[in-house]
Amino acid sequence: KNQTTWAASQPREIFTSLQQIQQLEANLPAGLTQKNHGDNFTQLATLGEGKIHGIVGYLYDIKVEGKESSNCQLDDDADHENVDFHIFIGFDPGIAEKIRNHTTLTPEERKVVTQQSAIVEMTPHYRYEFHPEWTADAVKAAKGQQVKVLGQLMVDNEHYVAGQDCGRDPSKTACWRASVWELHPVTDFQVCESGSCTATSAGWVPIGGNGTKSAAANPK
Repeated sequence: KNQTTWAASQPREIFTSLQQIQQLEANLPAGLTQKNHGDNFTQLATLGEGKIHGIVGYLYDIKVEGKESSNCQLDDDADHENVDFHIFIGFDPGIAEKIRNHTTLTPEERKVVTQQSAIVEMTPHYRYEFHPEWTADAVKAAKGQQVKVLGQLMVDNEHYVAGQDCGRDPSKTACWRASVWELHPVTDFQVCESGSCTATSAGWVPIGGNGTKSAAANPK
């Protein structure tokens, strides 16, 4: 989770639909549990874990996390400089429009925001090294917008349990993520300036401004 460099910065694949995320989930090793990630290293690597991938979708929501072992159990503070940003990326343009316009979502739509979204996470390590402009407020300002996110594909199998991962058991209505596959850490985050972009089209602009400490370390 705390890596900052990779052998290749170009995305191996860019996901543009919920179905692609669900297919990744369906391909998880049959013996995977919350505590045996290392035992499944080879199979997960074959599926793309550890490589840079991308997602084009809509920024549904952001949750600023609390202290975690991966961040040395540091407490959150006013600047959120010690914690991950847990970001929900979805694929429904109608829901995205309502979020963008601050229109109240129905109870079913609120479930879609979490249960049918992919998780991407900005880490304090990567933000500090390359993107100090990636603040929680900058991310919140883009809610409802179409976004393109690049990052390391990773299985966060801590959440691979019914009641959390909707891909594991969608009948559990308390589940809050489409899959345990994540982009974590995020290495690039852009917003569609025109409102409608494709993965390869022009019109993408960096979130929070374009200032970086090291442009060479920021894959585009």
